[in-house]
Amino acid sequence: MLLDTLAYGLIPLVTVWFSRGYGWFSTNFSVIANEFEKQRGFFLWGLLVGIYFLLVVRKMAVTLQAPGGLFFWLGVDLALLFLSIQTPYQPEAFPQKAELHIWFSFLAAVLLGVLVLWITGSMYRREPLVYRGQWRCLWVIFGLCGLLLLGVGMVSSALELFFTLSMVFFCQHMQKKLEETKKNGLHPSQKEIE
Repeated sequence: MLLDTLAYGLIPLVTVWFSRGYGWFSTNFSVIANEFEKQRGFFLWGLLVGIYFLLVVRKMAVTLQAPGGLFFWLGVDLALLFLSIQTPYQPEAFPQKAELHIWFSFLAAVLLGVLVLWITGSMYRREPLVYRGQWRCLWVIFGLCGLLLLGVGMVSSALELFFTLSMVFFCQHMQKKLEETKKNGLHPSQKEIE
């Protein structure tokens, strides 16, 4: 229930609310967060997204009986997200901090993508007919993110909105699919997915 509320309610609302009124193709969340009235919104967005991905990726990993390394990298990912939210993006005043902010944000998104790719790939290798659609969908999400990045020429709010919401919706769907698969007896053992 909490995951559904976050995935289909709070995160989409806060994500769109935070970026409303700004050009989705000409700015990004980091620039928007520099506005004094948007700083709390950026923090709230990061907090909700961080809590959601902690809960949903952890739940998927537990369902899969994933090796401990996945939990370590999930912790690293959340630390990077926290650092990106707490490190100001003000290139004129703090150029080194702004560069760190860019790296923290980029690495947090990439690592999240890798973790979800690992989970999805593990299930696809085990049950290709059951998870083919999810495997393809994830690659479509990554491809569209690449097109948004190349098309706009920068990390834009449009890319951040698309990545955030598509990964939230995908993870919510994938977590339910894993539970359904486990219930139907197709759940792999830990040795099969390592």
